[in-house]
Amino acid sequence: MIKVKVSSNVKYSSMYAKGSAAERDKAVFNSCDALYNEIVSNLPEDRISVKHLRKITQRVLKEPKRIEIVELKSSGNSGENDYIYADKDNLTCTNFLGQIISIPMKWHKISELFIPPFLHEMAHAFDVLYNPKYTARTMSALKNKLLTSKYMTCYNNSLYKYETFSSEQDKENILKRVRKDIKKVFDSDMDASEKISIIQALRYDLETELKAFSVEFKVAKRMLHAKREILGCYKEDNYTESLMFPEKIKLLKEIAFEIIQKERAKHANQYGKVSSSEH
Repeated sequence: MIKVKVSSNVKYSSMYAKGSAAERDKAVFNSCDALYNEIVSNLPEDRISVKHLRKITQRVLKEPKRIEIVELKSSGNSGENDYIYADKDNLTCTNFLGQIISIPMKWHKISELFIPPFLHEMAHAFDVLYNPKYTARTMSALKNKLLTSKYMTCYNNSLYKYETFSSEQDKENILKRVRKDIKKVFDSDMDASEKISIIQALRYDLETELKAFSVEFKVAKRMLHAKREILGCYKEDNYTESLMFPEKIKLLKEIAFEIIQKERAKHANQYGKVSSSEH
């Protein structure tokens, strides 16, 4: 596997990017809380200008970082987050210049309806800054050409998918389908380390989404309590339950464990054959 080095453009210094996973998660949530407080104190009407939002975001960052806020052009989404690539046409480019948040807007202003989705995307941005290992995994997967069309199909059509179920048996059947879809991502000539890299990348994608949705719904509830306008979906308590993120994350961990166990058994068997031949 190719070794990578994460640019300071997309990570905090070790002064801030430190501590246990739980401590880093807390730092992400605290940063989102601070940003929300700054936004609502500067939201006298039902919209906030992008120029003002950029200034507020920079004030909350622990260190100056490039985070662009642009208009979301695609339909059907309420927000998107990505790296800013030095060469956006190179699918293996890992020279990241910063991050970019895309959000619906009109006349360079963002409606209060999209404040929760904006905080969702900023949770991703903070997650990247506090957890350089996440970016390192993405860079490694890109350089080793593991983020294939099969990977994206699995993530978009199976893992990040709203499921329909009414019983535990339904959930079991869904997870059986997801397991098959994950296995389809693996090429026949992939070694165990490449398979583990793919599983880790998929698991991180779901774990960071779980955190981002948690932030989004917390913000929506605070806005509702403050008698602000919110999107109707936030009034449904089970809005994200149908994504089955916790169950799918558990499944990914199980598959990774199976790959490791199989690899250990293979090495143990080879060692046994070598030992036998020496006698």
